[in-house]
Amino acid sequence: MQIHDYDSQQTLFSYNRWGYDDINDLGIGNNPDSSGHPDWTFTLTADDYVLSTLRVLIREGPTPPDLAVELDSPDSHQIVQRQLDNRGTFPINGKIQFECDLIEARLIQIDTNEQLIGQPSEWKTIADSYKPGGSSFYGSMQADSGWYKMELQFSFQGVPVAFENVSPIGVGEVFIIAGQSNSANHGDTLLSPEDPRVSSWGYEDWRVGNDPMPIATGSGGSPWPAFGDNIVDRYDVPVGLISVGWGGTSVAQWLPDAGDDLFSRIVLALDEVGPNGARALLWHQGESDLALDTSTEDYTIRLSEVITASRVEAGWELPWIVARASFLPNYDTSDMERIVNAQQAVIDADPFTFEGPYTDDLIGEQWRYDSVHFNEAGLIEHANRWDLSVVPMMPDYTIYDEDEDGVEDEFDLCPNTLIDSSVDDNGCSDFQLDADGDGIRNENDNCSGTPVGEPVYSDGCSDSQLGIEFQYECLGFTNVSHDYDYSAPSQISFNITAVLHNFCDTEIMYPSTHIVNNNTGIITSSDSQNWRYIMGAVNFEYSYYNVTWEITRNISLVPDGTQIFLELHPTRDNCYENCSTNQDYQYEFSMLFGNYNPVVNETEINETDDLLENNTVNENEDPVEENSENETENITEDINEIQDSDGDGVEDDLDKCRGYDDSIDSDSDGIPDACDSSTSLSLESEESNILWISIFVLGFILIILVGTLVIGIIKNERN
Repeated sequence: MQIHDYDSQQTLFSYNRWGYDDINDLGIGNNPDSSGHPDWTFTLTADDYVLSTLRVLIREGPTPPDLAVELDSPDSHQIVQRQLDNRGTFPINGKIQFECDLIEARLIQIDTNEQLIGQPSEWKTIADSYKPGGSSFYGSMQADSGWYKMELQFSFQGVPVAFENVSPIGVGEVFIIAGQSNSANHGDTLLSPEDPRVSSWGYEDWRVGNDPMPIATGSGGSPWPAFGDNIVDRYDVPVGLISVGWGGTSVAQWLPDAGDDLFSRIVLALDEVGPNGARALLWHQGESDLALDTSTEDYTIRLSEVITASRVEAGWELPWIVARASFLPNYDTSDMERIVNAQQAVIDADPFTFEGPYTDDLIGEQWRYDSVHFNEAGLIEHANRWDLSVVPMMPDYTIYDEDEDGVEDEFDLCPNTLIDSSVDDNGCSDFQLDADGDGIRNENDNCSGTPVGEPVYSDGCSDSQLGIEFQYECLGFTNVSHDYDYSAPSQISFNITAVLHNFCDTEIMYPSTHIVNNNTGIITSSDSQNWRYIMGAVNFEYSYYNVTWEITRNISLVPDGTQIFLELHPTRDNCYENCSTNQDYQYEFSMLFGNYNPVVNETEINETDDLLENNTVNENEDPVEENSENETENITEDINEIQDSDGDGVEDDLDKCRGYDDSIDSDSDGIPDACDSSTSLSLESEESNILWISIFVLGFILIILVGTLVIGIIKNERN
C-alpha cells in the first residue's frame, strides 16, 4: 500500500509486504537526495528522510449527486427481447441515498449516433411509496422495438430531487450462444459490428458487441459481431449477444451434473435475460465428440438432456438452434456423419429445436487458418449461415397496412382510406368518420346533421330529413328499439324500449301505454293488464317517460323467419282540453326473427340491425326481406345490389314512402296513401266516384229496359 502526493510526485507512506512484520518495509516521508530510492521509502534509509506529518480530516456531508442513485438496470447498451406484440420490457432497479416518494421514467427514441429523433414518452410511475435513504427500488417499463435513451426522475413531496439518464438501450433480439471453440473466441481475426445497436453482455455489464465476446473462452474473433449486423440489417432492431462457449468441450461436459460446471454458464445467461428474454440459444459443438468417438445414440441423449435442463432452469420453452458441426481433419466422412446424424435427430424430435447451419463443408485454407478454427472469411460465412438459420423460426413482424394510412390493418377501423388522407388513431379520415353520430360514416351518409336520437336508413337519412312529417298529438314515441340478439337465434324473450314524450301544454298525471298485439304466439307484458301505467316514471321537467315492454314468443308458433307487427299506443289524463280529438298516437313496430347477420358491407357494420332496431312511426314491415335457409349465403350480396326494404318494387333511394307499398295511391296525387295526409279525402272521393259510376250504370240499364218496353208496345199497337 502506498500514499502518494501527486503534485510533488512523491511517496508519503509505503507498506509493501503485508503480513511479514518486517519493519524495513515500512516507510514514511520522502527522500530528497539520491542515497535512497526517490519514490520508494523505507525505514532502512530513514536517516536520509525529511520527516513530515500527514493529517487527514473527514467531514460528513451530502452524497455527491453522481453517487445519489445506484442504477443496476437498465445498463447502457442493454438489449431486451421483443415479444410477439413487437414490444419489450426494461427492468428498472437500483438504490437511492435520499428520501423519495415518487420515481418516474420515460423514453426518447434515438438514432445510431445517439441523437434524439422523437418526442419523449409520457412519464411512467415506477414507484410511488415513501422510501428512506438507502432503499432499493424495482419496476419496469415497456417499449416498442427500437433504440432509446431513458430518463429517470426522483421526487420527494412533489419536488424533483435527482435525475438519472441511461443511453443507449434497446428492444430487439437477444441470443445466447454456447458450445465449443468455434462458438467462442478462437478465430484469427477480431470482428466489430458496423452497427452500434449490436451489444454483448459480460459478467457485470452490457457493452458494444466487439470481439472478443465476454465470458466465452479465447481472445480471438467470433462470428457474432457479423451475425449481429446481419440481424440488424434484416429486422432493423437492436441485437444482444451472450456468448458462454468453452473451447475443446464435449457435450457430456455441458450436462447439469457434470463436474466441469459448464452448464452454470448457460444458467448465468438465462438469469440475466429473465423469462422469455431470448429469441433462442445457438449451439455449435461436436468436434470433440468426433474425437472421443461418441456414438450417435449417446450424443442424442446427452444433448437432449442439456436442452431439457436449460428449459427447466429458464421456466419457459427456450428455443434452441443446433448447428450440424463435427469437422476435424484426418477423420472420415462416415465418422463425422455419426455426430451430425445425432444433431439432426435432436432437431427432428423437438418442435422447439430448430435446424442450424451446416459447417462441415467449410474446410481448407479458404475458411480455416489452422484447419480447425475459422479465419476472417470463415467467420463471416459462419455468421451468414447463422443468420439464414434464424429466419425460419422468427415470428412474422411484418406490418400490414393495405391502405397505407399509417395504421396497421389489425387496428384500422376504416380500411380503404384514400391515399394521402390524414387519419386519426383508428385509421379514419374526416371523410370516413360519423360526424352526426347516426351510425353511418360520412362517406356513406347522404344526410348530414341528423337530429340526435332519430333512427336512420342505410343511407344515413331519417324520416324528418326525407320530408316525412308526423303530426304528434299529445304523446309520441321516440328511440324505439329492441334487444333481440340476432347472433343467438331462437331467443325466447327480449325487450322493447322507447321514450314517451309529452307534447301537451300541461303536466300529465297518469301517462300510460298499451300494445295492440294480433300475433298468435306472442305475449307482451301488457297482455295480462290492458293498460300499463307509468306512475313512478314521470319527469315533469323534461316531460318524458322511459317505457319498457317484455316480449315473449312461442317458438313453435312463431319460428325463426316470422315477421311480427305490434302497435304501441300512449294515452294520458288531464290533457283533453289541450289535445286534438285523436287521443292516441300510434307507433307501428315490426321485426323479423331469425339468425340474421346485419352487415351491409365491409365498412358499414350493423346498419341493417340499426334499421331493425329503429323503425320509424310509419313502418309496418321489416326493412330486411325474409331470409330462407337457401338464401342465407346471398343476403349481403342481395342487399348490396338492390335495397328495397319494404318489398314494394321501389329501391330505398327512390322510395317516397319507406315501409309501405308505393303503388297504392288512391287520389293519384303522387304520394302513396301510407304517407298521404289527405288519404281520407282521397278515400271519400273514391267512394263518391264509385257511387256515381253505379248510378250511371243503373241509369243506363234502366234506359235500355224502358226503350225495350216502348218498342214492344209500339209493335203491339201496329198489330
